[in-house]
Amino acid sequence: GARISFVVGLTSVFFALLLGTVMGLGAAYFKPIRALVMRIVDAIWAFPMILLAMALSASMQPGIATVIVAIAVVYSPLFARLVYGQALSILEREFIMAAQAFGCKPVRLLLTHVLPNLAAPLIVQATLTVGTAIVLESSLSFLGVGIQPPTPSWGVMIQTGYKWLEKAPWLSVMPGVGIYVTTVAFSVLGDWLRLILDPK
Repeated sequence: GARISFVVGLTSVFFALLLGTVMGLGAAYFKPIRALVMRIVDAIWAFPMILLAMALSASMQPGIATVIVAIAVVYSPLFARLVYGQALSILEREFIMAAQAFGCKPVRLLLTHVLPNLAAPLIVQATLTVGTAIVLESSLSFLGVGIQPPTPSWGVMIQTGYKWLEKAPWLSVMPGVGIYVTTVAFSVLGDWLRLILDPK
């Protein structure tokens, strides 16, 4: 169960990070599309995560790819807001103005000057989000709209074992312990990276 949960958690956060970074950088640099992009982000962010993920998962064919897409869409506004706020601050700095004065193109400016300065907070946020993504994947699988049996997943294992709580509680308890330990571990890792990557 750990393999599927880790694959879904890491892959979905990677795509959420990618999508959110593109949206955040685009909104920060290109003013004509800023309002449109941020309204889309706000619209996605307005829905409760579990309900939106359930709706997306239920509307597509059940499977690993569906869960990854649903979780990536749900968490992309988190990264988009982070990138947007940080990028607005970076774009006002002197080295950005110097690069623009030397004729640096927008795409190159964003990739070589803005994005590297966003790496530290993005890495920390991504690490913290992996644990919650695994919890969300387990919740979707438990509710029957995520990973489907017989594919092993912590959420599927809990859903299968809760019927036998009186006779064999470990069937549900052990996957739950795995989810708990993994979430705490990624939270500790994120806090450690925050301290290591903090320039101050």
